[in-house]
Amino acid sequence: MAVEFSMTVTGLKEVSDVLQNLYEAVEHDQIKFLKGVGLIVERSAKRKVRVRTGQTRGSIRAANPERLIGGAQVKVVANKSTAQYLEMGTRPHEIRPKTKKALFWPGAAHPVKVVHHPGTKSYPFMYPALEENFRNITREVAKGVDKAVKRGIKK
Repeated sequence: MAVEFSMTVTGLKEVSDVLQNLYEAVEHDQIKFLKGVGLIVERSAKRKVRVRTGQTRGSIRAANPERLIGGAQVKVVANKSTAQYLEMGTRPHEIRPKTKKALFWPGAAHPVKVVHHPGTKSYPFMYPALEENFRNITREVAKGVDKAVKRGIKK
């Protein structure tokens, strides 16, 4: 006499449909909650940036989130060319004239052919804005995914 074991699994189609609904809901809503994430970082970076003329602060923007294969991304950008020098500083470097024979500026004793610049201290604002808001960002993403999941389950 043989010993037999039999098992039947049902409902796989239903489980597959629910998972598909969840995937579609999160995929659809990720743009919404990433926009919120971008705004959190943008606001914080604008508060943190060192201001002299306000141009760098005015150039900080959260771009519209974009879809990627398997996800999405949001970028927060400071479009002012000097923003990178504020964020990262500069190393010591030489400054030479581009079109003239010498450099001169008000207050200089005399024209010079080269300036040995000591470099510029960094005043980071973008990375600290991201780091400071890590919990808020995580909360925003979790809230967005939670809403999407609840909506996906109702379908």
